[in-house]
Order: sequence, then C-alpha cells, then structure tokens
Amino acid sequence: MIKVKKIAGVFLTAMLSMTLLAGCGNKEVTLENDGDKPVVTVGDESATYWEANFQTRILQMQYESMYGSDIWEQEVQSGKNFEQSIKDLILEGLKSNQAALNHVKDYNITLTDDEKQEIEEQVDSFMENLSDEFEELTKPDKEKVENYLMESKTIQKLSEAVAEEAKLEVSDADARQMKANYVMISVDEDASNAELTKAKQKATKLYNSAKKTKSLASSAKSLDLEVKEATYGNNNEQIPSEIVEASMALKKGEITKPIKTDYGYYVIQCMKYLDKDATQSAKESMLQTKQQTYFTETCEKWLEDSDVKVDDTLWDSIELAGHSTLPTTESTTSSDEATSEATTSSEATTTTSETTTAAEGTTEKPAK
Repeated sequence: MIKVKKIAGVFLTAMLSMTLLAGCGNKEVTLENDGDKPVVTVGDESATYWEANFQTRILQMQYESMYGSDIWEQEVQSGKNFEQSIKDLILEGLKSNQAALNHVKDYNITLTDDEKQEIEEQVDSFMENLSDEFEELTKPDKEKVENYLMESKTIQKLSEAVAEEAKLEVSDADARQMKANYVMISVDEDASNAELTKAKQKATKLYNSAKKTKSLASSAKSLDLEVKEATYGNNNEQIPSEIVEASMALKKGEITKPIKTDYGYYVIQCMKYLDKDATQSAKESMLQTKQQTYFTETCEKWLEDSDVKVDDTLWDSIELAGHSTLPTTESTTSSDEATSEATTSSEATTTTSETTTAAEGTTEKPAK
C-alpha cells in the first residue's frame, strides 16, 4: 500500500503531438488536433489540453525517476490507484491556477524583461536535455513551453502580492529553534515488556548520572552510549510531539527525564535555548508556508464564486500507466538533467493543488 503524504507542489513544461485513446467511446484524441481545446475553464481563463498534458507528463517524469514506471497502478486507497490520485490533484491545481489568472489584473501583475529573459534561458536548457522517450510522448514546442512558464511565473508573483496584502507574520516564539544533545535507547516495535523495562532502566541510569555531572555527553560516554546533536522547534513535525513538548520547555543546561516514544527512550539536554540562525531560517520557511496556505485558501474562495467547466473526454485521455517517460540506459543522464530543469525553471506556486509523495512504509527516526 502506498502512503500518500500531501504537500504543496509545483508543475511545469512541454508537449505536442501524441496519440492517446479517450476514456470512453472510440473517439481518438491527439495533441495535434485537440491541443488548443480547453480542458479546464474557470471564468475567463482556460487551461488547454496541451497545457494539462504538459503538466501531467512533467510530474509523471519526476515520479517515475524516483519510483519507476509501475507506480501508477499501485493501490493508494480502496478502489483508487496512484494514477487516479495524482490526476485528481493535478486537476484541482489546474482549476486553481485558472481561478488565480482571472485576478492577475486586480493586482497589476506583469513580468519584467529580466524575468522573461531568465525564462527563455531556462527553456533553452530544458529543451536541450530531454530524453528521447519524453520527447516522443510530448513533442515539446519551445514557444508554448515559454508561454506556459511565463504564466506560471505570473501566478507566483500573484501569490506573493496576495500574501503581502494580508500582512502575514510569524512570531519569534513560534519560530524558536533550540539546540540539544540527546541519547536514544532504542527498542524494536515488537519489544517485550522485559526489553522495554531494560531500556527504561538504562535511560534512567543515564538521567541520574547526567543530573550529577550536569553533562549528558560526559555521562553518556561513561556508559558507552552515543550522544547526538539536533536543532529543532515546535514546527518540526518529524519529531514525536512528546519529545518536542518536553524539550522545548527546558532552559539551557536542563535535562529531561526519560521520554518514552515508539522508537525507544530519549534523554535530552538543552545546549542552547535559542539558536538565532536556525530560528531565522525557520521563521522564513514558516512564513512562506503560511503565505502559500493563505493564497491556496484565497484561490478556493475565487473558485467557489466562479463558473468551472471540465472536458472529461480530453482529461481522461491523458493516461500514465503504460505510457512511461523513463529513458533507456543511454539517455538516463539527459533525462535527469531535463527533470531538474523542469523542476527549477518554474517558480510558480500551484495554488490549491497538492502533489503527493509516495513512500513505501518508511519511518524516519526523530531528532537525527
């Protein structure tokens, strides 16, 4: 079972001339004949079949580069595979982007000559590094790719203007990052009560020693235990909440009692109550997330007030399973470069579309 984790996402790049069978009936859909037809229309703005296919194939290339071409038919939830889940999210992104484009004039958004020049250079690099397989699927057209990326950049600038208007902030307290030393006494998921008791006793012994020496590091060394460092704050969702709650309340030099988690027992010492550099970085990241969330919510409101139309025949004709973008061995390098260019060449925010990250049941240990 694939675990799907939502994330805010970015789409981009190219295609023209590929034959696909529509999801119903016998009608044949091609980019040559149908590329300029609208797939999604919101108010006065439309995303064409070319653009929808373009976005979808770029994201397909990124996922297949990471997980292989057989990912699409794997089950995400009952009755739904990964291809269907990804396409649902892309479709929502297409709708949101068109809703956003209806409001560009309201904020007087335009691109500078430097921004246009930068996009032109990015497109040149992208076009030079396409794999044969991706090119065969998309037949990319330089002018269309360029126009699409300019539209994406426009949406990004709109998101910044909308967020700036809202005057969003993140407090120093919310962004605070601490630096800590910690020792983990690990246990397996299926550990017996005896093993859990032994781990707790070891953690308690370490804690009692550290209270006397006032140094977790020196006490751990005397007990032949490994000490690690970590910098984190309340915003770090990868660290178990029980660790964050206990350690963020520490003053410099203070040590927690053994903290039980799914991974084992932790003993933590606060080495720096406030790491200024890490806090500033976290503050910027948190503010960006807050701004993106606000823009997403704004686009959702715009969508609610708009007339939305979707051409299901065109949209359903874009299939991922059985139409791999993966290159042959000889063209792997150029494909990787093209994927990188595609990812970085557009700085657009994808409004309410939430891309997904597939991971096969891996769990990261906290506070590494």
